Amino acid sequence: MIQRIQTIWLMFGLLGVLFVLTLPIISFTTTAPVDGKTTEITHVLKGVGHYQTIGDKVQKTETYTIAIALVGFLAAAYLLCIFSFRNRKRQMGLCWMIILLIFGLVALLLIKLQPYQDADILNRQLGISAFLPTASIICTLLARRAIARDEALVRSADRLR
Repeated sequence: MIQRIQTIWLMFGLLGVLFVLTLPIISFTTTAPVDGKTTEITHVLKGVGHYQTIGDKVQKTETYTIAIALVGFLAAAYLLCIFSFRNRKRQMGLCWMIILLIFGLVALLLIKLQPYQDADILNRQLGISAFLPTASIICTLLARRAIARDEALVRSADRLR
């Protein structure tokens, strides 16, 4: 049935992955020479790309197309897992696949952060999206545990018949 607890956990995991795209992962400030004078540049990294603010001007400097595609694939996998409630073995396999894809998303975002590791950073602030993949993994593991519990319940009911 779709109204089981695993559906709630999977929906929370899906929301966590989707919010990675829109909420800031990290923001930091660097200094760089612009037009002959030193200017502070504020960098904001989101799942969709890298944004720079110089003065009052915000511009998108890079789009993370692979991350966007990976989040779209994760969303499709979450929805497939939610709606394949009649096939619990498939659901459990999809949960493991989702967890591996989330680890891939985290690795991709860490690779995108790598060039800024050695930059002269004035202040650094982690956003909520830095922690959402971990929350999504935990929610997916809780959903998988609930699916396994349902499978055990069905098997024990079959033995009684």
